[in-house]
Amino acid sequence: MRADPIPKPPPKLGISHATREERECFTLFQQHDGRKRKTKDIPGWSPIPPIECRDGPDEACNETSETKQGEKPKQNAFDRIMTADQRRRSKKRSSKAVGNQDAEFDQTEFASRYWLDESLPVLSRPEEIFGDIVRRFPEISDLASKMERPLRVATMCSGTEAPLLALELVSRACEVQKESPLAVTHVFSSEVEPFKQAYIERNFAPPLLFRDVRELGSRQAHTAFGSLENVPRQRGDVDILVAGTSCVDYSNLNTCKKTLEQLGESGQTFYGMFEWVQRARPPLVLLENVCGAPWKGMIRNFEAINYRAQAVRLDTKNYYLPQTRTRGYLLAIADEVALPDVIHRWERQLRAMERNASASLEAFMLDAHDPRVQAAREDLSYKKKDKEDTPWDKCEARHARVRIEEKLGQKRPLTNWVHGVNAASLPDFAWRDWAGAQTERVLDSMDIDYMRLVKRREDANFKTSVWDLSQNVDRSDPTKAKLGICPCLTPSLCAYVTNQGRPVVGVETLALQGIPIDDLLLTRETEENLTSLSGNAMSTTVVGSALLAALLSLPMGVLGRIGIVDSKACARHLDTNYPVQHHSTRGSDRHANVVRSQVLVREPLELGATIPKYFQGAGSFAERVLHAASQSAKRCVCEAQRTNSSSRVLYCTACGHSACEACAGKPEHTQYKVDCRGRVSPEEFEVALGLALPTIVTLSGLSTASLCKLRPETAGLSRNLPASKKRKSEMGAIAQTALDDEVWRRWVEIVSHLDRASFRLVEMRRCVECWKVRYTDASSALVLELTLGGVYGIVWHAFVEPPRGRGPLRDRLEGFAVLRGFVESTGDSLLDANWSLRLPIDDDIDLELSYDGPVVESFASSFGMEDENMIGKQRYSHINVKVLKGASYLDEDVSGRYVLLHKCAAPLGSLHKRLGNDRPELYLFLESKPVGPAALDTYVFARDWRRLALREARSSLVCSLQRGWHPLECTKDKANVTEIKTSTILGRWVPISADISQVNAAAYTEQVQTAISVNVSSPWNASSILEIAVDLGDLCATSVSPVWGGASTVHPEQWKSLTLRVVGACGAVASASKMALGFLVPRLKLPVALSVWQTVQGGSRLAAKVRAGLPCCTTCAPL
Repeated sequence: MRADPIPKPPPKLGISHATREERECFTLFQQHDGRKRKTKDIPGWSPIPPIECRDGPDEACNETSETKQGEKPKQNAFDRIMTADQRRRSKKRSSKAVGNQDAEFDQTEFASRYWLDESLPVLSRPEEIFGDIVRRFPEISDLASKMERPLRVATMCSGTEAPLLALELVSRACEVQKESPLAVTHVFSSEVEPFKQAYIERNFAPPLLFRDVRELGSRQAHTAFGSLENVPRQRGDVDILVAGTSCVDYSNLNTCKKTLEQLGESGQTFYGMFEWVQRARPPLVLLENVCGAPWKGMIRNFEAINYRAQAVRLDTKNYYLPQTRTRGYLLAIADEVALPDVIHRWERQLRAMERNASASLEAFMLDAHDPRVQAAREDLSYKKKDKEDTPWDKCEARHARVRIEEKLGQKRPLTNWVHGVNAASLPDFAWRDWAGAQTERVLDSMDIDYMRLVKRREDANFKTSVWDLSQNVDRSDPTKAKLGICPCLTPSLCAYVTNQGRPVVGVETLALQGIPIDDLLLTRETEENLTSLSGNAMSTTVVGSALLAALLSLPMGVLGRIGIVDSKACARHLDTNYPVQHHSTRGSDRHANVVRSQVLVREPLELGATIPKYFQGAGSFAERVLHAASQSAKRCVCEAQRTNSSSRVLYCTACGHSACEACAGKPEHTQYKVDCRGRVSPEEFEVALGLALPTIVTLSGLSTASLCKLRPETAGLSRNLPASKKRKSEMGAIAQTALDDEVWRRWVEIVSHLDRASFRLVEMRRCVECWKVRYTDASSALVLELTLGGVYGIVWHAFVEPPRGRGPLRDRLEGFAVLRGFVESTGDSLLDANWSLRLPIDDDIDLELSYDGPVVESFASSFGMEDENMIGKQRYSHINVKVLKGASYLDEDVSGRYVLLHKCAAPLGSLHKRLGNDRPELYLFLESKPVGPAALDTYVFARDWRRLALREARSSLVCSLQRGWHPLECTKDKANVTEIKTSTILGRWVPISADISQVNAAAYTEQVQTAISVNVSSPWNASSILEIAVDLGDLCATSVSPVWGGASTVHPEQWKSLTLRVVGACGAVASASKMALGFLVPRLKLPVALSVWQTVQGGSRLAAKVRAGLPCCTTCAPL
């Protein structure tokens, strides 16, 4: 295939064609830089000689071809100004120039970001993240509103098509916020991997999907389907090219690296892309690769064809996502459309778009019982035949050296693996079947990492520590890792999340790249395929920010010359030889059209509370519901939402922990007995509970006036305590104990949002020993939660969104309920409750603690560690607690004698239980925050000690001891030890006259009553069989088409109409839509006609095609 001549590069943008803004920038640049770049004519395939040395992070070059050895590289005036400006303002920035010879990536900046930024709102869903980006930079939606035509985008070697997903998410955010979507046209893609080709065709359906990027310099190239098609390479065909060429020759894992001129796989793919750029000359080119790539050589190639290029190093965790992934990004801008200043604007804009990750890794993980997770578990738990034969002699010696050097001893406390035995005994909440499929090297690595953290007083089973088990222990140290943040995703990564007891599965690794997994069609991809997709993918937040920064850095005059914002310019630059009609990254032909092909019959839909037959019987209604909830709740972590364990259930007589026989055994616990309590079907209970609860409720009695009346009760505390008295808040910020006016005003403003707010039922979740029903308002900022079962029986809790930024008010609102209501078990309604309000006041009490009883080994010394600080350490088995001052502030008196239950499950074996059967059960233990440092963990008194979810506060908390306090260790000279400590009660509960009531909303359904007509002739015309309409009166009014809409009376956010964009992996409605439909789902019933088999029109012809091996559908299966 002979390449035709490359056209001559167009002239640079002249000063006479520039706008006023560009002329000023151009003049400023000329004052500081008088040099002129040279233009070279380059043959079609001949690579441009790169620099002599590599410029990766580990091989920074200190000389260039123009600089003699030992001399510093010269800087022009403009570079000196930019360097001085960066030195003043960007000491802590994360995006540094990869191509800069003097660039050294300062490690102190990463150390300063050791923990997640908990001062920011938690954002984990891609829609929320890109919505926040568009809100922070309104110029994005302004640009979208001024566009005259779609943005033409082409991708090469991008794998998951993260750039297109990012632009689509930006478009949705612009449409929601300003009703002006960012129109994007997908021109073509290029991908060599067959399973990635299938993924791209299934999810994006580009007009052209080429097979090999190295062919794109020619007029024609082969597609993924084998045909030979014309390559779009005329000027104007593409506005932006995004490419992630091969990195195999530059990776740090490659021991035989190659340079560009050696034309390895990486060099060939780069020059294949580069040759296409020379011919098509897109205005913007964005490249992504590993930091060790020869960025200077790439920049010189682009400069030789009149492009201005700059490379920066970006870290994913600085762009919303909890993943340490440093990659280089290069932006090349054609000289004919931009001035020299633009490339520096891009870098500054990109730095301004940084936003640290605030959501932990756990927020991106699916429920352990999600079907996608269960399928991955079966795949990962497959025991390889040669597992026992895997040699690890060299690794074993390295493991032994680490154990000796770090004085960890020889025990295996986490896995208890035995050589030659294909089994591992992980804790009861972990994946034991997965552990049984791992090699001895992996299991021993887990034990070593676990003991490393124990030395730091951290229990990995209660911390979100992510272990890279694909590395040896001397290359991966969890004590240096960041809690809640995933290491760099690679195709071979095995990331074990300690407090989840399982690895991150393939679909979750895609979510950690910011990819909307619920919108994707993932069918035959294996775990290996999914990890390959994510390991080689770009992070959507990073590549999206890079693309947006490039567009925002271009002046409107430049965008007009390109033809994006000016219709006349668009007509001049548009090439009619290659018409592009798709205005979406996924193609308009893939939008489902719902049609009414049959008669639908209207039926009323009841949304209020009812009393189903399931709850009829003796006793009060609340008592019957509570009894059924206790019998249907989870009693083992292995039980799913609607299934019970097939094994007998055991419970610990000391702490009450329950587990099935298959899972029990680790932790050992004090004594197990068979749980003889009756059990009922959780599925039947869930259906009945959905009918017994109202789908829409509202709160009242929390107006600003009623809240202000509570201020006199708190004034006494402010007067009695000196204004200078301060203490450290829960998150480490300094807060005044005395309640000041500003804190009170902001607290009243936030809590008053609950008054008259409308809450819709979102989900009913089955938990251990209880059920939880969740209601949210339109904005999801206000949450109302009903708990059925547990220590408090039936109780309502209300939560509000805390303010942004660190401070005492955020510490008291994040995760903590501001309102609670206890439902009497003798009542006949779940809405009749006695309400109390938590005021933002902390009360201190003085406690006397004395130690006695037999001594036991400390948690660390029981592992046989050889460290001198661990050997022979002992602790007391009993603690006597006496309240000296402030007992009136306590909900429950904490005085009593507590016994140590060191065999039961609690962080660092810290569980103590109060003795005595005449008082409510009370526990003293270490509350370990999943993503916080161990120094912030505190001992607490609480009614229960169960494991908490991410950012969940303990509702049964009574009080907490001072941070840093631990029970005294046993001393030889003293048998009994006494100390006096201060304990803090977080918030003061006061009674309030509040009320919760149901909203009587009229609703109806329209559904088919006869046989359903199924036609395969048009796969994109779906026949409507069930439609819903809800009339919410003044709150919102909807037609039959939307499921719900309207505005909340409290927040400006609106209930948007649901639209089906793409059929997702979970079915027609993605998870976000499922949550929005939660208040309707319990009442819906599928048409009776669906209970029998339906006749498919044309089914015989379809069967004949299948038997003949012919394509069944040109849309879904073109081959």
